[in-house]
Amino acid sequence: MSDGTDIVIVGGDAAGRAAVVSQLAAAGLAAEGADALPSALTPDGDEPPPALLIVMGPEPAALVLAAREAPALAEVPVLAIVARVPTAASTECLAAGAADVATLPLAPGVLAARCRTLLRLSRSRGSAALAPALIRVNDILSQHGDDAGALASVLDVACDVLGFERASLLAHIEGSEHCFVIAATDAPTRSQFTLAIADYPEIAHAMRTGAVVLIDDATTDPLTSSVAAKVAERGVRGLAVFPVSWRGASLGALLLRRSAVGAGHVIARIDLGRLIAANMARSVAATTSSATVPMLT
Repeated sequence: MSDGTDIVIVGGDAAGRAAVVSQLAAAGLAAEGADALPSALTPDGDEPPPALLIVMGPEPAALVLAAREAPALAEVPVLAIVARVPTAASTECLAAGAADVATLPLAPGVLAARCRTLLRLSRSRGSAALAPALIRVNDILSQHGDDAGALASVLDVACDVLGFERASLLAHIEGSEHCFVIAATDAPTRSQFTLAIADYPEIAHAMRTGAVVLIDDATTDPLTSSVAAKVAERGVRGLAVFPVSWRGASLGALLLRRSAVGAGHVIARIDLGRLIAANMARSVAATTSSATVPMLT
């Protein structure tokens, strides 16, 4: 019985990929071939990246390197299948970032065993990031409450586990043209200032739709095209926005930014980002209900 695992195979010719798919299917592993590397690296919407990528063909090291340069595959194990000759191919693939190398010809069951090992690695990485991060968040909030310093510490955790350099927690009252920054990792006071929503279309979109926004390059993405110059001045390229809601109402957002291009790596941990945002929702709700929130008119 298939365990439903998503394994994508790239490189080589269609017949070779089909043979690998068939071999894995016989061992109960679900796999599919892709004609070219980019088709395996651009999942639509919230579709997760493959749990395992297999590369094969005459230049497996080049495919491994290309995969490692794709943000969506930052944490996906790569298995390279190489010919017995030249033996240097194995070393080249490992140097390029492959997690394992299998050499042709493969004895029955060997490929499936290698894949199962790497799939366990992939799953353990995801769960290993999830539980400790949420424990840290809960500990901070339970011990220190909703003050800006505690929330900034939570934002530091979010940056660490989600792969960003800066983060802000924003509150918004419906109808206002501004968001109030409750806490931030990159501000001198770490809180207590406002942002004009017109300058942050990604925040407006996330709050309006309730969907997570991931942008690989904010200087070229259509959603942020109207503020591309300002984004470039801020040194922002990759960004992620997690909407924050409380009792069904949209109240703000968790905004994460980085100077490097890429946000696809978040797809593998998008549930973690949502949970962190949900854990801070009560703090946002308390802020929006306060009469002391400035400039939210």
